[in-house]
Amino acid sequence: MDEVIIYAKPKIEDVYPYVFVNNLAIVRNTNAIITGASFYNIRNVYLSASNPNLLSDTSSLFDPFSGIINLSAYNPPFNAVNFFNYTIETENYILLNLNLNSDEVGYIDVIVENEAGYSLLSRDSHIPFLSAYQGAIDMQKPCISGIRVINHQ
Repeated sequence: MDEVIIYAKPKIEDVYPYVFVNNLAIVRNTNAIITGASFYNIRNVYLSASNPNLLSDTSSLFDPFSGIINLSAYNPPFNAVNFFNYTIETENYILLNLNLNSDEVGYIDVIVENEAGYSLLSRDSHIPFLSAYQGAIDMQKPCISGIRVINHQ
């Protein structure tokens, strides 16, 4: 008998660009492309920053699955800003139009939610390390910490 698994939770796999250079002219209106899978019926997109001053809005505690027993354990509460300036291009691409505060540095994590759960850029872009070769090196994408924002020097 064949087993069919249906997985509807979104999965963020990558982002482009990985780094934004924070200077007044460039960072104010910056686009980022989120790639992944199952971007169906997206209810919300959130941004979470390592530096609270990086985003223009104050973060709040979100717990969208607290009332759903089967989903709440896999989707714990998180602090973020509800982000509205995005476009779902296809089931695999989301375009974000970021407006960041100038002169701030840090990392931005992206959270994409649908009715089946949510995905975090920093958690779900992680590539599991599988190798039997003793000299293998665990290589991860640069977005494993989120989108990096640095100062222009």
